Amino acid sequence: MKKILIIDDDASQRQLTEDILNIHSYDTVSVDNGKEGIVLAKKMIPDLIICDVLMPGYDGYRVLSELQKVKKTASIPFIFITAKSDRSDIRKGMESGADDYIVKPFHEAELVNAVSARLKKKESASSLTQKAKKISSDILRQIPGKKLGTEDRILLTIENQPKLLKIDSIKCINAVGDYSNIITTESRKIFVRKTMKDWEKILPDKTFIRIHRSTIINLDTIEKIEKWFNRAYKVYLQNLNKPFIISRRYGLKLRGKFS
Repeated sequence: MKKILIIDDDASQRQLTEDILNIHSYDTVSVDNGKEGIVLAKKMIPDLIICDVLMPGYDGYRVLSELQKVKKTASIPFIFITAKSDRSDIRKGMESGADDYIVKPFHEAELVNAVSARLKKKESASSLTQKAKKISSDILRQIPGKKLGTEDRILLTIENQPKLLKIDSIKCINAVGDYSNIITTESRKIFVRKTMKDWEKILPDKTFIRIHRSTIINLDTIEKIEKWFNRAYKVYLQNLNKPFIISRRYGLKLRGKFS
């Protein structure tokens, strides 16, 4: 049962809010002032807080501000209830960090829907956090400065989402400045923020080799190597139509690895 803390100096309004939420199977605790509400919130860590804006002493804005300073209460969904319905008042409430703003008098459905929506959003955020933690636990071997094996996976931010990429699925990398273009063995193109130095620190030397100041290739994906004039080589990778043209220095290094 979800725990909801109600902070309101109006006894009748506080009781009405409790009654509505209790009917809908929420566990409620209420106090009649902001200062006590802050103390109780830190002690019980409710799933959600409903707070009146206009109260003597600690008003709703101060209650929210104080709770945002504490790590364990900062992420608790917070809903303001108030008789002030001006657009500027609502904007002030939302800009202060509140998750919702309900104007008195409100209907039962309005309160229940707001509470339900905020709790679902919190659960969704918590689920994403747990997913991120699982991804992190899957790549504990990805330590800065440590070479990975081809069986390992690397965590990358792709399209603003954390995703795991198997090392042996990387065909080649072109890194310029702080960013890299990756082509996978499935011919997928991925753009990420990672420098050449970052790649050289983690990619296994036995499998990956630098053939240009901005290019790394996977030795296992080489199809053939050809001499190109006197001082260069052409390197063909599987399922890539255009070959890499590399200097004699890199070419000799590559042939030594590939032979």
